[in-house]
Amino acid sequence: MDKDIYHIASDYFSGRISERDFDALQEWLAQSPEHKLLLEELEKVWKLTGKLSFDMSPDVDMEWERFVQDRDNPVSNELFKSSRQIGFTWYLRIAAVLIPVALILSIGYFFLKNKNIQANQIAIHAGNEKKICILSDGTQVWINRQSSITYPSKFSDSERVVQLEGEAYFDVVKGKGTFKIITGKTAVVVLGTAFNVRAYQQEKFTEVIVSRGKVLFEEKSLHQQKTLLLAGDQGTFDEASKKITKKIVGDSNLLGWKDDKLSFHNAPLNEIQFILKRYFNVPMQFSPSMLQCRFTGDFHKPALDEVLKVMTVTLGASYSIKNDTIFLNGKGCEK
Repeated sequence: MDKDIYHIASDYFSGRISERDFDALQEWLAQSPEHKLLLEELEKVWKLTGKLSFDMSPDVDMEWERFVQDRDNPVSNELFKSSRQIGFTWYLRIAAVLIPVALILSIGYFFLKNKNIQANQIAIHAGNEKKICILSDGTQVWINRQSSITYPSKFSDSERVVQLEGEAYFDVVKGKGTFKIITGKTAVVVLGTAFNVRAYQQEKFTEVIVSRGKVLFEEKSLHQQKTLLLAGDQGTFDEASKKITKKIVGDSNLLGWKDDKLSFHNAPLNEIQFILKRYFNVPMQFSPSMLQCRFTGDFHKPALDEVLKVMTVTLGASYSIKNDTIFLNGKGCEK
C-alpha cells in the first residue's frame, strides 16, 4: 500500500476513498480475518470521534510500551482490565494510541450531536481520476472523472438527497428515507436499485441507465414529467425539447467507465466514435469514409492512445490531434 491502513481506513469511513485505495483495502482485508476485525474496531473509533487520520503513522509498539508503564494508574488500570477481556493484544495496542484521541474528541462529538448535522455538507470532486464514495447510509457511489457530488454528512430519517454534477453510478441501500439525486434540470427518485446518472452541463441532456431495480426519473420544470425506469432501461431528458425519452439499453460500453472496460464486437465506427468521445471526454471526428468500417477489440483500463493505435493498425488508418480534437482518417472499408 502507498498509504498506511489508518489513512486508507479514514478515507473509507469518510467516503473519500479513491478506487486505487479501495482495491488495496479489499486485498488487505482478504489477507487475514484479523484485518477485518481490526477495521471494525477502527470504525467504532471513527463513529465516536469522526477522526482517524494522523500526521504521521503511529508507532504502535512504542505507544504500547508507554501504555504498559502507565497502566498501574487507577484510571488506566481499569481501562486495561476491561480491554484485556477482548482477548486481542493487537487491538489493545491500537487502543493505547487511539483512546486519548477518543476522549478529547468525544467532548466535541456530544456537543455537536444535537446540532443540525444536515448542514454539514460534504463535496467530493473526482478530478482526473474516478473515485469511490461510501455515503453514511452505506450507499456506494462511483464518481466519474470531472464529476462531483454533494451530500450531507448524515442523512435525515425522512429523506436522503445527493446533488450531482457530471456522471456517477449509484448502488443504493434500503433506508428509512427516500433517496433522491438532484441534477441541474432533473431529479431521480430511487425505489431500491443500482443505476447510472450522467448530467454534464455542456452536454445539454441528462441520462439515467438502470442496472437493477427501478427509479422514477423526473424533470423539474412546471410540466414535471415523470418516467418509471426498470432494469435495462435508459431514460434521457433533452433540454432543447424538454422531453424525457425511454429505450432499452443497447450498449454495455455506456457503463464501461465504471469498470474500466471497453468492448467492441464488429461495431461500426460511427458508434465507436460516440463511445470514445463519451468515455475519454475528448472531441473526435472520424472521416466519412471511415464511418462504415467495423472494428472488434476488448480493452481493460484503456488509454486513448492505446485504443487509437490498435484501431489504426487494424483498419489501415491514421490519426492526428489538432486543437485538442482527435481526427481519424483513412481510405475506408468496402461495404
